[in-house]
Amino acid sequence: MNTSYIAIIFGGLSPDNVDTIYNKRLQKYYFDHSKEVKFKPDADGIFILEYDTQGNIINAEFDKIYKTGVSIPENDFIKHQLNSVDKVDLKGLKQQHKALLNFYKDYLVLRMNTTSEPPKKEIEAVEVKQADKPIKSKKDNVWFKVGVLFANGTMDKYWNDNKTGIKDEFTNPKITKEVGVKGGLKYITGTFNGYSNDGKNGDKNIFNDSKKVNLIIDHLKEHSIEIAQSFIDKVQTETNI
Repeated sequence: MNTSYIAIIFGGLSPDNVDTIYNKRLQKYYFDHSKEVKFKPDADGIFILEYDTQGNIINAEFDKIYKTGVSIPENDFIKHQLNSVDKVDLKGLKQQHKALLNFYKDYLVLRMNTTSEPPKKEIEAVEVKQADKPIKSKKDNVWFKVGVLFANGTMDKYWNDNKTGIKDEFTNPKITKEVGVKGGLKYITGTFNGYSNDGKNGDKNIFNDSKKVNLIIDHLKEHSIEIAQSFIDKVQTETNI
C-alpha cells in the first residue's frame, strides 16, 4: 500500500484536529450502517455529506441502529478503523507517514479503552421518515460503475503509456463490452479521452467531477479496496478536490 493511498485515507489528519476527524469518520460510519436514514440528493441524484466544525453531519439523519435492530456501538467503528490501519505495510513509508499512522492507532486504542458501551440488545428502531424524493443508490449509476473500474485498476490495461488515451489495439466500444457495464460507453470514452470540463460532454469524464471522485474513493475505502496509482495520479492532476 503506497504513500499516495495513505494520504487519501489519512489526509488532513494531525494531532491538532484528530478529535474532529475522528468524529467525522464516526458519524459517516453511523450513516453508512444505520437501518433508517433520511437525506435528499441533488438534481443529478448525487448526495454529498456535509459536516459542521465539530465533525457532525448536518444534512442527513440516521438512527444509529443496524439493520438487525441492534444499536451500533462506537467500538465497532473503532475496530473498523484499527483494521484499516493494521493492513498498512509500513515498509518503505516515510517516517512522517509512519508517525501519523502510529499516532492514529494509539488514539484509537485510547478511545476504545475509554468508551463506555451499553450491552447489545434488540431495541425498537427510531422511526425516521424517508425523503419525499425516491433515493437512487450511487451504485446504480453508470458513472459510478465506470468510475470504480478506473479506481480499482481494472482499466489500467487499456491506458496507453502516457495515460492520455487507450492503446491502439483497443476501442472504447470493445472495452465497454469487455468490462460489462451496460450504457457505460459514453463515460468510458469521455474519461479515457480526457474530455474537457468546458465541453458539452465534459460531465462524461469522471475526473471532472470532484463529488463523483470522492464518492468513488469513499466506496473503495469502505470496502478496503486499494486505489490504483493511475487513478490517484489522475485525481491529483485533473480533479479539483
